[in-house]
Amino acid sequence: RLEIRRRLPYGSMSQIAEACGVSRNAVSLWFRGRGNSLRIEKAAIQALKCITEREQMIQKQIKELLD
Repeated sequence: RLEIRRRLPYGSMSQIAEACGVSRNAVSLWFRGRGNSLRIEKAAIQALKCITEREQMIQKQIKELLD
């Protein structure tokens, strides 16, 4: 959970909370290991997946521009 939290950009917790229909505090508790929610877990993993894909696309575009 901490690794996911470190890799997500600022504001991601609010987006995850909105996507799940829960409070930002519930998401924060999940990241700190004090709460369990499959819905929050899935949303956090999905957010990380989107960020990772976006970063890879940007890196690819930068590489193409520099070649």
